[in-house]
Amino acid sequence: MNQTDIPNLMRLANSAVRERAKKIIDALPDGWLVRFSEPKRTLDQNSKYHAMLDDIVRSGFMWAGRRATKHDLKLYFMSAWMKINDQDCELVEGFEGELVPIYRSTTGMKKPEMSELIDYVDAFAARHGIKLKDAA
Repeated sequence: MNQTDIPNLMRLANSAVRERAKKIIDALPDGWLVRFSEPKRTLDQNSKYHAMLDDIVRSGFMWAGRRATKHDLKLYFMSAWMKINDQDCELVEGFEGELVPIYRSTTGMKKPEMSELIDYVDAFAARHGIKLKDAA
């Protein structure tokens, strides 16, 4: 099997794809690595999350005495999601000696994790009387 015939990623969407994956694995020499992983967040989930954040910003939502920006909301919601899932934010020293929080990014979230985050944002908006155009 030619190395250019081997895909970097295969989504197990149906039996034909599964069969192709099996054939590729069987044809590879010993020593190759194969990695299996859950699917990451979907584009639909990402679009929905960003639309929700936009709705909250448009509502004029205030936090800590100031109007929240989309960037602020991303940090607040990821921080809250990490806290309720017993994941810690890491504080590291910045370039000028300041403390910088290091959060996970939604980019690496798995589909179920992103669903949880969207549900959290939806519940948060409901608690604060913020109407979302496309409620979860």
